[in-house]
Amino acid sequence: MLKIYCTDKETNVFEEINEFKKGSWINLTNPSEAEIKKVCENIHIEEEFIRDALDFEEKSRIDKEEDDDTTLFVVALPITEKGEEGEALYNTMPLGMIVVRDDFFITVSLRKN
Repeated sequence: MLKIYCTDKETNVFEEINEFKKGSWINLTNPSEAEIKKVCENIHIEEEFIRDALDFEEKSRIDKEEDDDTTLFVVALPITEKGEEGEALYNTMPLGMIVVRDDFFITVSLRKN
């Protein structure tokens, strides 16, 4: 799911928008291939940073891409799942936060069904 949010500088109202506007927050949750391509083509970044954040095996780290002045932060968020017998199982899942120049902030996450 792709959602784009922005705060109007004049009214200070936080709202969902339908365009890639400088200063906006792009939130990707379980993104489709088409959504990944749409984001990368519109804001001119490599798909690798988004795909890295979608890998359950990804470890917490910081990475910088000099070519497009993009910084990726991956953090492992704790989650609780139910085991076969209803017991609580503890695990982690990655959350990607991408700063694209001074133009965009992107969050990338998976939601387990």
